Amino acid sequence: MVTCAICEKPFDERAYQVVVVGLGSFDSIACAEAALRAKARERRKLARDPARVSSGTPDGEPSRMDRLN
Repeated sequence: MVTCAICEKPFDERAYQVVVVGLGSFDSIACAEAALRAKARERRKLARDPARVSSGTPDGEPSRMDRLN
């Protein structure tokens, strides 16, 4: 059994599930939509954060060029 990351309900991965590339599998369409909305909010937040935008990587780690300077 796999647990849905959104509603935390266990579901059988061999039965019905909603799969979103890059996010994983979910118990229902509503959970998949919630995960997509959360990912969109995260991307918007990163785009507004100047400290992360100035870095060369999306996760805020220094890019190779930042480390060389």
